[in-house]
Amino acid sequence: MKKITQLIQTFSPNEITSLRKYYAINSRQDTILRNKLFEITLEKSPKSDKEAADLMGSKTGAAFSMLKKRFYQDALKILFWGEGSKRFKSKFYESRYRVRMMIMEADILLDRQLISSAGAILRKAERTANKFELVEELLLLKDLKQTRRSLSKTVLGYHQLTKDKFEHIDDIKDKLIALDYYKQIVMPNLVNANKNLNYIEKSKEANILLKKLSEENSNATVQYYYYRSQIYYFHLVSDYIEAEKIAIKYADLIKTSPAVHSNDAMGSAGLYLSNISLQLTKYDDTIQFANEYMDYYYFGSPNQEALHANLFVAYLFKGDFINANEQVKIVTSFKIVKPGNYIHSQWMFYKANLEFAQQNFQECLALLNKQTVLTKDKAGWWLGYKLLEMLCIIELKNYDWLEYRTETFRKLLSKVRTENIARPKIILQLLKALVKENFNYKSISNKFHVQLSLLKQSKNEYRWDPMGYEITRFDTWWSEKMKKPVRKN
Repeated sequence: MKKITQLIQTFSPNEITSLRKYYAINSRQDTILRNKLFEITLEKSPKSDKEAADLMGSKTGAAFSMLKKRFYQDALKILFWGEGSKRFKSKFYESRYRVRMMIMEADILLDRQLISSAGAILRKAERTANKFELVEELLLLKDLKQTRRSLSKTVLGYHQLTKDKFEHIDDIKDKLIALDYYKQIVMPNLVNANKNLNYIEKSKEANILLKKLSEENSNATVQYYYYRSQIYYFHLVSDYIEAEKIAIKYADLIKTSPAVHSNDAMGSAGLYLSNISLQLTKYDDTIQFANEYMDYYYFGSPNQEALHANLFVAYLFKGDFINANEQVKIVTSFKIVKPGNYIHSQWMFYKANLEFAQQNFQECLALLNKQTVLTKDKAGWWLGYKLLEMLCIIELKNYDWLEYRTETFRKLLSKVRTENIARPKIILQLLKALVKENFNYKSISNKFHVQLSLLKQSKNEYRWDPMGYEITRFDTWWSEKMKKPVRKN
């Protein structure tokens, strides 16, 4: 009964009404019993066969098992026939469902020799399938037409259907290959067993092959995977100018092609454009894209949270602290964000950076001390946590604490194996030099001129990531401290 109960619990009010109507027009004894089982399941949610049988005043056994089986089939029929377009995430999925239904309807009509009616249905199905590039369904449709001599009509018609089927098979194959290339780029561990292979080089190879495929096949799904893989690859190599060009093409494809258009896909276009604009420090564009595409995702979703994170960082760097704080308020109201979980701690870290930007250093340190969850992320956010903590210590002039904190930071860096730590290593050098040279920023800047230049230039492994853990940019902070170079004893 567990499987049946779980299914019935998912029924909408319309589906419940439809099943009741189905049973109401049939007065056979077995139908009456199935209706009784339905009402008991709906009201009592029995978890075992014995419990359900007892509620019905019967016994478990072969007859009851058959009753369950037939009732389950009834419920599935309601799901299959009863729901409208609301259950589909996009017009693509709705159209695919409708085309499959029409193919089955035509097949039934052909069995009854209603050839004209079947032909009309298949023509309508074919128009829809072509519009949404439903190549799998087109293959089924052409196969049905070919196997029914009344629809293929002539020898030429038969051979044309064969040719069409091979073209559809090629399209299906290309879609699968495109997906595979895309997975090689975004999920390397699935396809790259040799850990010594260079990930970026392998991604580049897959992208070249996918580009060639996209040039040979204009199928929207192939283009969809090509653009997404290009965006991801350019992110890997930090070429955000090229990534922006591809993201604009991707957004146009999603807007104009029914085959790949959906709310989620539209949202992903906005997320790409917002992310890339942030990397290019185009903060106004970041804000525009995030707000424009926000409602394509449902309220409180992880993707909405990601767009709000972009908004937070953009507002923070623009000095718009009121709107930055508004993002914190919105996200912490989401159901997925609960005190003590990882996302909540991450947003409290954002808020701590906001307090730091407003020179509320004590409040910043207090927020950090409350977020112990981030200390478990030893490769990413904990580095940002400890770095911001050390900056607070300096700003609060608790200089005696810094030597111990820098040693802790050094030990933390020594344990990181999977992340690029070239940038935090230079930051550690500078902080240790501060302690050694009595916080003489000018003297240290002269000695570590090369290292500071690497941080400021922000290239290759020293690149600063506005979406990463170094939200308060260290070299910018250092430049501000240069105005007060020497510590007073």
